[in-house]
Amino acid sequence: MNDKKSKLFVLVTVVLVTLLLVETVAMAGYRNDAVTASRALKEMAANEDNELKDKIETIRKLTDDYYLYDIDKESVNQGILTGMMWGLGDIYSTYYSEKEMEDIKLDAEAEYYGIGAVMTTDPSTGLATVVKTYEDSPSAEVGMLKGDYIVAVNKEDVTSLDLSTIVSRIKGEEGTQVEIQVYRASTKEYVDFNVTRRRVEIASVFGEMIDEKIGYIQIESWDMLTDSQFETWMSKLTQQGMEGLVIDVRNNPGGIVQAACEVLDYFVEDGGRLVYTVDKHNEEEDYLAGDGQDSDIPLVVLVNGQSASASEIFAGGIKDYDAGTLVGEKTFGKGIVQKIFNLDKGEGVKLTVAQYYLPSGVCIHDIGIEPDVEIKLPDELDKSSVIEQAEDTQLQKALSILKEQMAN
Repeated sequence: MNDKKSKLFVLVTVVLVTLLLVETVAMAGYRNDAVTASRALKEMAANEDNELKDKIETIRKLTDDYYLYDIDKESVNQGILTGMMWGLGDIYSTYYSEKEMEDIKLDAEAEYYGIGAVMTTDPSTGLATVVKTYEDSPSAEVGMLKGDYIVAVNKEDVTSLDLSTIVSRIKGEEGTQVEIQVYRASTKEYVDFNVTRRRVEIASVFGEMIDEKIGYIQIESWDMLTDSQFETWMSKLTQQGMEGLVIDVRNNPGGIVQAACEVLDYFVEDGGRLVYTVDKHNEEEDYLAGDGQDSDIPLVVLVNGQSASASEIFAGGIKDYDAGTLVGEKTFGKGIVQKIFNLDKGEGVKLTVAQYYLPSGVCIHDIGIEPDVEIKLPDELDKSSVIEQAEDTQLQKALSILKEQMAN
């Protein structure tokens, strides 16, 4: 190798080694920076936790030393846990005491002592709203109306509480009274009720033949008994000669997702996707049809602005599979899923854990589902708890559609 080539080789080698050393030092510096940043974040989180604990202990000491009245430690602790959930800014996430968890279990089993009213959360106000009072129930007897906002229970302001907590306040021992104050937007007045609690056994499904060929099934909630009750009514009405069907989920605020899927499964071929959920980690969970049934009976589903959550899973699935016609008004638009986690001593928390998507891949949260045929009830009937079938314009439209389909 001549001198020029030798010098050039040495120069190139020195440059490459220098670049490699610089890159190695840079990468080492990057890794050190990353480790330092990670440690810093963990220390910041730990410091924030310690600051919060210090503040709580400081407040505890101040209340112990200076607060004028007796302190109910259990209530204070429950208030802290309630505040943690409230801080999420999600009206559907909440803390439950042991008593409230017991009430939730009774709800799922479809029996309780209460006033016989169906309620939901109004998304525009965040307030608990009456969507239905059962005929001959305590709430109907005292004059509570659809659309009433629950603002106080036993003189306690409940406007900042979640729906399940309010319901637990209203329930109680049979024969006892509960004081309920509502705000009636239609007349812009507050109305007070003293309601005597009674045993309320709610069949979530009711059915009848409207004429010789058309059956009617109303699903008022989605609970553990809904699917079996639905199948019982389908069998009864089929034996009575049913050739067309109206399913009414108006004013049904939701309930157990699995219950809605089980009824939807009745109209979807095995293997069909009924609904799927996606959580914060992008994990999907599928609910698939598999009951061996795929009914093709002419079907109309009645919906309105209070058809929510599980009701929208059912109605949306029917629409996506073109298994029936949706009639009424746009649905509520609750496309998120909550899960209850058990804590110590029988307590629990409910957290929003996923969004759900219809078979078409659409999430209807804050959007709702548009009916195939839009028709409203007359204003004078919209707040009524009981509507005669002849006056029910939505039902009459459903019957007209079915008769036309059955004639073809």
